[in-house]
Amino acid sequence: VQLFELAQLKDSQQLGMTASGIIVVNPPWRLQAEMQVALPYLAEQLGIGKQGGYRIKQLKDE
Repeated sequence: VQLFELAQLKDSQQLGMTASGIIVVNPPWRLQAEMQVALPYLAEQLGIGKQGGYRIKQLKDE
């Protein structure tokens, strides 16, 4: 089980969503490696004022 999250802004106490993510159960074996390339690029391109970010986390081993 893996978590992938992409943010346009750093998290804050203000109202509104700054990120979205997905939890994948039984992910394809190359998904994490592909996301480690894709998410940093997307965070850089889509982030607002260089505040974009991402998170990749292994929630549970198989």
